[in-house]
Amino acid sequence: MRLTIAAALLIAAPALAEPKHSGTYRIDPKRMNFSDGTTPPTMSLAVTMTITPDRLKYRSVNDTQKDRPPYVSEFDAPLDDTPAPFPNQQRFNFVRVKKLSPNEYRIMKMKNDDVISGEVWTFQPNGREVVRRGVTKNQQNHSHFYDEWFVRTGAPAAAAR
Repeated sequence: MRLTIAAALLIAAPALAEPKHSGTYRIDPKRMNFSDGTTPPTMSLAVTMTITPDRLKYRSVNDTQKDRPPYVSEFDAPLDDTPAPFPNQQRFNFVRVKKLSPNEYRIMKMKNDDVISGEVWTFQPNGREVVRRGVTKNQQNHSHFYDEWFVRTGAPAAAAR
């Protein structure tokens, strides 16, 4: 019986394992581009993503403004492009996530059925960087695009095992 359970766990382990992109990434403020010119030169943002074969758990902490508490965004969404709650946000209340390829994910942040921000995260072949490219509406409902590069702060999940 124990051997059967152990064999079943070994077979299921790869399906439950986190893909190589899971981890924490910090923004590189020198490689950011906002089309409306609002890029803070000292932006401080860390994003932690836990990616399973069917879900993305996301947490970002923006502590750019040192005189204020950090701005935290968190969600847990399926990778099938269905709406999931985006709690504790004023601008968004839903998120939709879709895996586009082994190295790309689309994230749409929405207020009801209106897309406020649409972005594609592309993990680079070097395993250390990810770029987020998107279009968003600001508080005045004007759109602008952005490119943001992030660098992994630790070893890839597969290397850490």
